[in-house]
Amino acid sequence: MRLARVHDMRLPTSVLSMYRTLLTAESVAHQLQSKATLGAVGKGFFQGLQLEQTMATFEPGRIIAWLMQLNDLVRSGPGNLQQLLSDAADGRFILPVRTLDSEQSRRVGNQRTRLITLAIVSLGLALLLSMPHRPFRMAGIWFEPLLWAALAVDFIGMFVLWRRLE
Repeated sequence: MRLARVHDMRLPTSVLSMYRTLLTAESVAHQLQSKATLGAVGKGFFQGLQLEQTMATFEPGRIIAWLMQLNDLVRSGPGNLQQLLSDAADGRFILPVRTLDSEQSRRVGNQRTRLITLAIVSLGLALLLSMPHRPFRMAGIWFEPLLWAALAVDFIGMFVLWRRLE
């Protein structure tokens, strides 16, 4: 806490509340002249928690699932090993890989694709506006202001997407 104060760091209120609670508990134990310290109590607590988590892995459902996986490995393992060794002896080693993108990485990829698309559109609009002979009049309507407005909207869209990227 001193280091946080020295470096002008702001801590979340939940961390400060936890710190105050632990400090109060240690102060009370010290005033009662107890030999219990946070380190000793915490060590015992976390050892007990680790033992509980280890014992939870020995539930019947988990043991049955583990035994079924072991059975599949014993049955299909020798065949898979033989296939792997014969492929390696033939000079071909193929490892099938399946990748799954998280929702966040898929969303970021989509935003990048939209940003690239808007950049291409802005390039096309800029090229149209930079032509020496601007045939932007059709049926008595001037399209040049519309192109400038579309370019402005495109730039705003690119800025918004760029800011949303992480």
